[in-house]
Amino acid sequence: MIVKKVTLKITAGLIAAGLVLFALTGALNLFPDQRNAEVIITIFHINDTHSRIDNFARIARFVKEAKKKNPNVFFLNAGDNFSGNPIVDQYEPKGLPMREMLILSGTDALALGNHEFDYGQEILEQFIEQVSFPVLCANIKVTPEAVITQPQPYVILQTKGGIKIALLGLLQIGKKTRIPSTHPAKLKGLKFFDGVETAKKYKYLRGKCDIFIALSHLGYETDKRLAKEVGGLDIIVGGHSHHLLEKPERVNGVLITQAGAYSKYLGRIDITLKDGKITGIDAGLIKVASLKEEIPEIKKRIAVFNNNPRLNRIIGTLPEALEGKPVLGNLITDAIRKIHGLDMGFHNWGGTRAYRIGKEIRLRDIYTLLPFGNDIIRFEMTPAEIKNLIRFDFKRHDHLELFVSGITYVVKHSTGKEIKEIQLRDEQGKLLDESKTYKVGINDYIVSAYTFTHRDPGQSLRMTVAESLIQYLKKGKGVTRGIKNTRIRTEVVNE
Repeated sequence: MIVKKVTLKITAGLIAAGLVLFALTGALNLFPDQRNAEVIITIFHINDTHSRIDNFARIARFVKEAKKKNPNVFFLNAGDNFSGNPIVDQYEPKGLPMREMLILSGTDALALGNHEFDYGQEILEQFIEQVSFPVLCANIKVTPEAVITQPQPYVILQTKGGIKIALLGLLQIGKKTRIPSTHPAKLKGLKFFDGVETAKKYKYLRGKCDIFIALSHLGYETDKRLAKEVGGLDIIVGGHSHHLLEKPERVNGVLITQAGAYSKYLGRIDITLKDGKITGIDAGLIKVASLKEEIPEIKKRIAVFNNNPRLNRIIGTLPEALEGKPVLGNLITDAIRKIHGLDMGFHNWGGTRAYRIGKEIRLRDIYTLLPFGNDIIRFEMTPAEIKNLIRFDFKRHDHLELFVSGITYVVKHSTGKEIKEIQLRDEQGKLLDESKTYKVGINDYIVSAYTFTHRDPGQSLRMTVAESLIQYLKKGKGVTRGIKNTRIRTEVVNE
């Protein structure tokens, strides 16, 4: 952006006139109405940082310098700031390091993401109360049973020259679950509504602003639907799906952008207005690693948070590094089964948050892999009940997301995804005895989020999946035996 330097010759008479005007109005207007001139508004944005704080000294320096040069600069956040880094997730109070980073980097507004609920409503409410910027969500309704207060649906930011920017916050909800992707127990007293349908109710904001932006945690595909169905939007700053849109897409005249995840990229949007009307929008991404300058005080603060001796402690070693969620899922379910003396254990794909662990395993690696603190629930289940659990999983996702230990299973289905048969076999390859019951361990997210039949109400083992894996890895030898074997598969059969 080119900034023109203007030299003003100020006479004593003009100074006197200015002092009179100041006395009459109470303030001297240093920022004349920009709606009658050409002006550039710059929006920086990030999304889905998932507790990664290491890049914030760079981001904060870059945004701060931009704001010094141009008063028309804003920094937006499209949600999911928590869950993914034990330095933040295991801190007491939970999330404080990320909260500090968001404040210190000059965040101007934030849309709630589904993982903002992961620590529970009490901590989320503290976060909303303690940050210095508005936290937005239009498609949520808070009932008296909830802990959090009703979030703002939108905010209108205004430049000192009078340009108004409306930001509408929108939150992801599952197509089938109708709730955000977090532990259902964390959502007591909250009602959620379709983000696109909700946005239609706020189209009137078009008449209250010069720039209308959806600060969206709906995901890229839903953002495209939003652009098609909701008139009046200029820009969608997106999140949730972790899309790295190096070249923002235009749908129905609306610019859609998203900056990947983990604060690796900083999005930038330059909006040119003439006489209050948008004449151009340019957008792109900045690789944060390319930003060399940092704010020293923030860098030091990050180093303090990262220097956590407890999390850096080595808890075990493996013969080799492990890669891939199926392999790690097998390791996790082996830990659930063997530590608690069960016949089988189940764990879900979404609850497995890393793709690799090295030979030397530190405590922080476990909490990165398993950040959610899910307890294990023990059930006595028949093969029919186990099949019912697997059936729900397949129907919910149109593929299998339940890792398992103690058995292998295959789902046979038609080309139209209609389940024809589910086979359960023990480790010797024999079909399970349908007349028997088996001791099964399942993490409590699955228990809360899945609908499946079980006569046994279940009993908490009062140990998290992460704690079980820690104990298992401390055993040392033999913990990786069989984890590379295929334990679950689907098979298309003739209809």
